[in-house]
Amino acid sequence: MPGQWGPASAVHPPSPGANRALTPCQVRRADTTGYGEQGGAASLDEAVDYWLEVAGALKGQEKYVIANLGNEPYGNTGYTGNTGYTDWTRDTVNAVGRLRAAGFHHILMVDAPSWSQGWSHIMRDNAPAVVASDPDRNTVFSIHMYGV
Repeated sequence: MPGQWGPASAVHPPSPGANRALTPCQVRRADTTGYGEQGGAASLDEAVDYWLEVAGALKGQEKYVIANLGNEPYGNTGYTGNTGYTDWTRDTVNAVGRLRAAGFHHILMVDAPSWSQGWSHIMRDNAPAVVASDPDRNTVFSIHMYGV
């Protein structure tokens, strides 16, 4: 999946200096930004396809890499309900499950819907379901604190 932001071949393991300093790096897939509202944005399922493409660069780096499933998934509409791309909880649970089944054991970062603003409380109210779906119990949640 080439996506908006470049090919999977552009991802390389963290630098040895970062590893020696035990400095974690967040790697994110920004193509999901505003999905459902922003033209050309990718779904979380498509983002997982990308993570699977770059697995070779990231496996073995679990101490140093935090994988952000998708930056700011969903705009301000289209993230509730139970059909198509509209269910943030289902899509996030599925993304976590696919990555874990593929052998990703990194910390997984999950952004809130609504451009990651969290004002809709969808993530707050459904975070327990996402955590329960992660066999590694190694998921963190992200809200972006800026006005939209």
